[in-house]
Amino acid sequence: MEARSCRRCWLAAGLLALLSPGLAAAETTHSVESWLEAGLGHALPGRFSLALSTQLRLDEHLSRAKSLLPQVELGHRPADWLSFSGGYRFIYERDKRGAFEFGHRLFVDGQLSAKAAKLRLKYRLRFQDEWEWNRDGELQNRPTLRNLVGAKYRLTKRLRPTLSAEHFLALNLLASTPTRKWRLTLGPQLEVWKIELELYYRLEVESEAATTKLTHIIGLGGFLTPWSD
Repeated sequence: MEARSCRRCWLAAGLLALLSPGLAAAETTHSVESWLEAGLGHALPGRFSLALSTQLRLDEHLSRAKSLLPQVELGHRPADWLSFSGGYRFIYERDKRGAFEFGHRLFVDGQLSAKAAKLRLKYRLRFQDEWEWNRDGELQNRPTLRNLVGAKYRLTKRLRPTLSAEHFLALNLLASTPTRKWRLTLGPQLEVWKIELELYYRLEVESEAATTKLTHIIGLGGFLTPWSD
């Protein structure tokens, strides 16, 4: 029993080391957030789709609004295993001093998927760029490349447990600290009619200078989808 517990400890330590190589030497902080999202999609001719969504993020142990993020997205699925999308997000978010500032995000991505029996695997590559103005009127630019791998298992006709990992690469910091952050997400998805409900836990690991931030996120979303995968 002690040997088994020891192996689990080494496995957990190895996972954290993989996600953030400087974690052991850095000061680590923890925070808790909740992300609430609602979306509506509409199928268009030619296997195109249009989706509108908005996300509200709560921080300070769920006691205050951190950000509001409305988004519009146009997608195209030429084949069951291939899809593309692009969109725009308006960012209304608190800065480090607690004051709200606004910004903009444009993104494009491509996704590959494969299905074997009840298991579906996916890989998504996304490029995004953000423009934000701080309180001093300075424009801040954050080009980022995101790599996501995920898996979804059809446990029943309506219930699908999901798991994903995503890496954020800062394209404007390639010469110094290019890894912007990691995200690990797991949770169930439930389909009711054409509505997809999801509840998930997400761990976000972000390193800044000598500090590693671990954010524990409980998410809840509801989406009326144009098609189901």
